[in-house]
Amino acid sequence: MARLNVTLKDEYLDVINMFKVSNKSEIEQKFSKSDQPEAIQYIISEFMKCKNLNTYVEMLELVK
Repeated sequence: MARLNVTLKDEYLDVINMFKVSNKSEIEQKFSKSDQPEAIQYIISEFMKCKNLNTYVEMLELVK
């Protein structure tokens, strides 16, 4: 599976970092540690759950 390298604006990084701090325990529980890529992965997986994209959620959760 290919990885997508994306450059994010500082404003987005600030929001992701705030989200990471606010949801640290949930992110750690799901992905074993809490750093920026795991926070982004958590945000994406929660978005896909809301959209009922279960196949993609399963693929993302296997990436641990």
